[in-house]
Amino acid sequence: LPSEVTMPSVDPSDPDSDNLTHHPITVTTDFFDFLRVQVNDPTAQYDKIRRLILDFAFPNLPTRLPLTALRRILSQCLVSRIRPYLSHQPLSRAAAEELDRLLAQRVHEYLGFPFRFNSHVLFAPFSHLGFDFRSVARLNDAEAIQGLLRDLNHHVSAFRTMARITLADWTCMLNSCQSPLEGSVGRSFSRSKRTLPSAWVTAVEVLRDLGLGIRHTDQSYLFTGDVSLRHL
Repeated sequence: LPSEVTMPSVDPSDPDSDNLTHHPITVTTDFFDFLRVQVNDPTAQYDKIRRLILDFAFPNLPTRLPLTALRRILSQCLVSRIRPYLSHQPLSRAAAEELDRLLAQRVHEYLGFPFRFNSHVLFAPFSHLGFDFRSVARLNDAEAIQGLLRDLNHHVSAFRTMARITLADWTCMLNSCQSPLEGSVGRSFSRSKRTLPSAWVTAVEVLRDLGLGIRHTDQSYLFTGDVSLRHL
């Protein structure tokens, strides 16, 4: 592959002009960067979110804020910035839980408690005697499942077709021709992240732990004659 390719673009000084300009783009083969997000690279995404948490500055006031105020500040000023990152590229569940512990550590350092509290108390809902702080781990679980559904039902047919091809390969090549999304999978696919989208692997882990499944309700393909008999 060439080290650079020339791509057409609009003139930044006159975006409404019909004239095209060309500029070189570096060709990379070890990662794919889209909308400033490295696709299928949860490690790079984890590093970005971790840096957001470490660099977050609490308000500098004469007195410490109460937990209720901290909860609102973190939700509006920090978690609102983390959510888009998770939407574009969910993390592994272990990495998301590590970010929860880091966030709890930042709260602990701000409040100056003499003891280190359990991070689950911070993120548990009020009904479970917690403080109901926004959990990165739970947001990550939700975004992984929503992303999987969005891929399989994408409004752009090319993306939707590629997602369904990936699911078909996963079903037949790695799961003995049984859908991995229907909640009956007992094995882990964590070692298949070089073959499968890492976000999909996370989504299946969440579905398995919650005892949920995603059913394929459109069975019209059975009448097309393109289905192998061994899948019926």
